[in-house]
Parts: sequence; C-alpha cells; structure tokens
Amino acid sequence: MKDADLDIGNARELLTKLLSQYEKLLRETQQLIKLSDRKARELHLLNQKLKQLSKDFEFQSQHDALTGLYNKGEITRIIQEQLSLHDFILILFDIDYFKKVNDSYGHIVGDQVLKLIANLVEQNTKHKDYIGRFGGEEFVLILNDTTLEQSIETADKLRRLIGDSILDADGIQVSVTVSMGLTLCRQHELFEDVYIRVDQLLYAAKKAGRNRVEAMPAR
Repeated sequence: MKDADLDIGNARELLTKLLSQYEKLLRETQQLIKLSDRKARELHLLNQKLKQLSKDFEFQSQHDALTGLYNKGEITRIIQEQLSLHDFILILFDIDYFKKVNDSYGHIVGDQVLKLIANLVEQNTKHKDYIGRFGGEEFVLILNDTTLEQSIETADKLRRLIGDSILDADGIQVSVTVSMGLTLCRQHELFEDVYIRVDQLLYAAKKAGRNRVEAMPAR
C-alpha cells in the first residue's frame, strides 16, 4: 500500500513538472509567435518602403525635378518609341526672351514661370499626348491621333493661351510668349531626322519674329 501511495505521489510530482514545463514551453511559443508576427509586420513595412523608394527613384529618373514633366532622356525615349509604332505630331517650343525674365526678376521667378507654363500646357493637352522639358526653357510636345492641320490649330491655340495669360510668379505678374516648330513624324523615321527638322522649324519661328508656329509635314 505504501509502495502504491509512493508511486501515485511520484506520478503526481512528475505530472506537475510536466505541466509546468508545458506551460513554460507554451509561453515561450506564444512569445515566439508574437515576435514572429512583429517581424513579419516589420518585413512587410520594409518591403512597402522599398517598393515606394523604387517607384520614387523611377519617377525621379524619368521626370524633370522643376516642372514634373518628362525629362530630356525620357521624352527622347518616348519619341523613339512612338516612331517605331505610328505617325504623330512633334512640337518643339520655347519661351521667347526668357533670359530677360531671369535678368529682370531673378532665377526664382524664372523657375516659377517655367512651372506655370508646364502646368498650362499639361492642362490643355489630351491624356494620350506627351510633354517633356528638353532643357532650359525648351519643351517638347507629342500629339497623337490628330492631323497636321488640327495640330497646327492646337499649337496656335496653346501659343495664344500662353501669350494671353498673366502668370503669377511668387506675387510678380509676368507675361511671356512662345515660339513653336511643328512637324509630322512618319513611322520608322529616325529620331535625329525628326529632331533636326523640328529644331529648324523652331529657329524659323524665332527668325520670323517669334510668338508664332512654323509647321512642316514629313519629308
């Protein structure tokens, strides 16, 4: 009888130890699960940040920091891509006597004028069109699904809109005009050829008195 009581006592003691160890193991497991969940959340947040950084880097590499338009490298790539796909209209334009704006009001106001012009053109073009800053006060506009005659009307409308606008650049009222070269680009033309052609047209607009559109079909 004493041996049986001893065996029961030992069994209870063993069971108590096992329960204690099990509870300890359960607590540790729960802590590990919580730690794992926290690490999983941290990894998820880190992954989201990395994705956002990647998007930010891609945007910055393709867009002009001042105006938010496509930069020269990206708009050049788009022109080359469009040339491989279909015909389109290419417009090269710049702000007349822009140096006078910088000399008269300073580069901060000059930068504001560039941003205001970019916004004005963006707001008055179709979503399927592309606009980029080619450098300095020079911009590029790609018009799709339009004819040469329609695009000339569109360009002249933009020219008049810009010329008639009073730009509020940090409290300073500024008026500017733009000169434009416009050409029809045919599928499979070379970028160098269309750029030389539209650049010559812009030069012709400047030479003819500025604040005008010079247009030419593809050769």
